[in-house]
Amino acid sequence: MVNVDFKYEDYAFESVTENDLQLLSEWIKENSEEDNNCYSLEPQIFYRRYLEYYVASGESFIKVSKEGKIIAVFKGRFEMEKGNELFIWLFIIDKKLRNRGEGSIIISKVIEYFKMNFFIDKVEVGVVQSNLGGISFWNSLGFDVSRVTKGFFDGDNDYERNLVIMNKR
Repeated sequence: MVNVDFKYEDYAFESVTENDLQLLSEWIKENSEEDNNCYSLEPQIFYRRYLEYYVASGESFIKVSKEGKIIAVFKGRFEMEKGNELFIWLFIIDKKLRNRGEGSIIISKVIEYFKMNFFIDKVEVGVVQSNLGGISFWNSLGFDVSRVTKGFFDGDNDYERNLVIMNKR
């Protein structure tokens, strides 16, 4: 687990704790536009995902708060065998804050934090292929599609199951 605790202006970036899990699971369900199956939100599976993060040395699971309320969640991991790489598995921002620039600020500060503290020199993100808004968001931040992993997720059709890998330019 990579412990994170920093502030930027009104934003608080903190590692997720066991006490956050129920609230966080409900928050993700409310704010995700994807099929929640890809986030494994069933309580027992979500807890296992938390334990995987908690015991793994290169995993990061961050809640972002503003005025005491969760406004975003971020999950990623370090891939040191490929160089100093950060792979972002999950980023969700509150529905009410989308298209207002706050997601861009949050991601830029998280990447900046990891570059300064963990010497990250490459950043990748995985996005469900059917999440066109997500792909557009990451593209606006300087990420380009590098490859597609077919059948990565469970889903009814190929488009929902494919994982798009994007690299930061």
